[in-house]
Amino acid sequence: MRGRGGSAPAEELFTVRDSLHRLAEDIAVSYRTVEGARWAASKWPAEHRVKGVSFTIHRTPAGISDPEERFAAVLTPPEGTARWTPDEASRRVGRQVAKPVTPQEKISAIHTLAKDDEVAAAVTGDLLRRPSVVAQVRDEDKVRAVAELTREDQVAAAVAPGFLRRPAGGSSGAPVSKSPPRRGRRQAWRDSALPPHSGAGSTALPRGRAAPGRRGFGSRHSGADGHHSRVGAGVNECVG
Repeated sequence: MRGRGGSAPAEELFTVRDSLHRLAEDIAVSYRTVEGARWAASKWPAEHRVKGVSFTIHRTPAGISDPEERFAAVLTPPEGTARWTPDEASRRVGRQVAKPVTPQEKISAIHTLAKDDEVAAAVTGDLLRRPSVVAQVRDEDKVRAVAELTREDQVAAAVAPGFLRRPAGGSSGAPVSKSPPRRGRRQAWRDSALPPHSGAGSTALPRGRAAPGRRGFGSRHSGADGHHSRVGAGVNECVG
């Protein structure tokens, strides 16, 4: 019973959001579904809705900002087809399709499915086991992948021996640097017995003769010089 002199309390306002929530509960769908359908319907006045074209096809290009372009899109099906399909409508606005056909559509689908790191790791491992796939990867991407995969010391230690066993410039065609041939012990003794100015074409010393300028080698002096003489003779025997 209302008190004297008072006014009737204003009824609580029933907002659009409340109406959509109630409708969603009545028809057993989510609120987002009802809200999206309301938004799409607002983009298509009754006079521009095409008979025989599903609501899904109307909803897909609803995001086109230009009304004239949006209305014309539904009226012109893709070339070579008599009617719109959900995937064709998605292609028209650049969205991901349910059934990818072109390479780019397949790449987009893979990226979407591989957003989870666990899924991406499993897919990457499978792809790297396919030589035909790895062969098509750009060199700079391969280098970046190797650098990333060998960050762990355990992995780097496992692959390093394989790298070190490869000849320099193996498959890349890079010139291989050749080190000079190692001299044998006999040649080393010979070079030590020759004077510094003698070259490859110099005449070899006769057996038993000491190199000029080398004190004691081959001399006939006694004492320390005699000792050096014997050593020099032994050296000359080795290099002779």
